[in-house]
Amino acid sequence: MEILEFIPVESVLDIYDINGNLVKQGDEVVTSIILHNDSTESLSTFEGKKKLFLHFRKERDVVFMKKCKDLYAKKDPLLSCEACGFSFQKAYGDIGKSFIEGHHTKPISGLTRETKISIDDIKMVCSNCHSMIHSKYPCYTIEEIKKLITENLSNVR
Repeated sequence: MEILEFIPVESVLDIYDINGNLVKQGDEVVTSIILHNDSTESLSTFEGKKKLFLHFRKERDVVFMKKCKDLYAKKDPLLSCEACGFSFQKAYGDIGKSFIEGHHTKPISGLTRETKISIDDIKMVCSNCHSMIHSKYPCYTIEEIKKLITENLSNVR
């Protein structure tokens, strides 16, 4: 196996705020508060720096997921979330058409080797429910999310 050696290359760039104060020198942030002419503070930071990451990533089959979504659309043309019932198409019109996320009920992160996944292992959920499902490990189930929604919405006046 060939071993690759990576040499980090950084560009050195000094950044000044609108008052001419040095706020970033190379990779070192001098201050993250930028003072404006009217002396009011504004919270700011620097983002967008390019970094090279080298790691393993588990493959997902995008063609399989598209087929799952297409089959689900035959059952539910509005592609309603299986957890909360939200439909992007109903809420946003044409720009929401065909928008839904496929959730693996067998978490890919937990697989130790390539594993056969069937359509029964996929649930169609909206972005919010998908985020809530993955907000803990192990993930919430669809049934647990439905229960949370029901319980919490009953408390809304």
